[in-house]
Amino acid sequence: MWYIELRDTLLELKVVISSYDESFMMWYDNGKLAGIMAVHVDDLMFSGSEAFGNKVIGGLKKKFRLSTEVEVEFAYTGLDVKQTQSGILVSQLGYADQISRIEIDKSRVNQNTLPINEKEKQQLRTVCGQLLWVSTQTRPDVAYATCFASNAVTQGTIADLKMVNKTVKFLNKNPLTLKFKKLQLNDAVFVVFCDASYGNLRDSSSQGGFIIFLVSLTGKCCPITWQSRKIRRVCKSTLAAESWAMIEAVETCELVQTQLSEIMKFEKPDVIVMTDCKSLHDSIHTSKNVDDKGLRIPIACLRQRVNNNEMTVRWISTKKQLADCLTKAGAPTAPLRDVLSSGQFDNELYKIVFKP
Repeated sequence: MWYIELRDTLLELKVVISSYDESFMMWYDNGKLAGIMAVHVDDLMFSGSEAFGNKVIGGLKKKFRLSTEVEVEFAYTGLDVKQTQSGILVSQLGYADQISRIEIDKSRVNQNTLPINEKEKQQLRTVCGQLLWVSTQTRPDVAYATCFASNAVTQGTIADLKMVNKTVKFLNKNPLTLKFKKLQLNDAVFVVFCDASYGNLRDSSSQGGFIIFLVSLTGKCCPITWQSRKIRRVCKSTLAAESWAMIEAVETCELVQTQLSEIMKFEKPDVIVMTDCKSLHDSIHTSKNVDDKGLRIPIACLRQRVNNNEMTVRWISTKKQLADCLTKAGAPTAPLRDVLSSGQFDNELYKIVFKP
């Protein structure tokens, strides 16, 4: 009832509700975007022009009582947000510090293959939930470890608990604040880093992952969304895992691309997809069919998008692949963390993406 009443009030104030996410709203002044609003349960976050504040927010205040109103630096749904002259900083430093390691009995700590007991399962579920919130909001660098830990809840071992504790320790010792720099959207493009790891999960399934940035031609960037999870398809090869991971990444980017176009009322930005799988890159850029008939459909879909100029697919070395740490344990997280904390592609990465 709360949302319906809020929505109806906003519609009366000439606010436009997104066709793709009804928790997101826009307000236009003489055809130009002048205000935006996001709704989470009964929390609102908004930004806009003086006219937006007077007409829309002022109109809301006449009907609803806003218990607390803060700006510039505040906490929103567990995220610490700070607005600066150069952009916006988002972190969960306090929340991450509150995540406790799992207690392992001294008599069991050296028995790595021993199944976890009910008490340990309960602790694991709690920590996994906390890690999941952090990894999906501000810490893509621990997304793979979180996914792996979640899959260990039912059949985990002492070794899995140690890995989870290692992840918690990593969080505490390596704080990260995301930096969203101001971008010139008229020349910005979406850059998608996607990766897969074939058969590396405990049930021999494959892991897929991607991270999508909006990047200006000066190299300034903003992370838009990311994902690390088990590929739902049965993969018979590295090429299969990489293909399905790219399909998922491209479809997600297509949604984000459409949403941005709806908000800003301009043409969809270009899309550049980066993969470190040379065989996938080559398969997309040739008319020759792959031997695996099950892969011909997804590769044909990717090839069609390239041929229709809907996206560009480029090869990148594993060393510079920012999504590498989203699909496997032990992959370096520093390259991704450096980009996230600086809001900038370094010169080498910029040249690889924009000047291959």
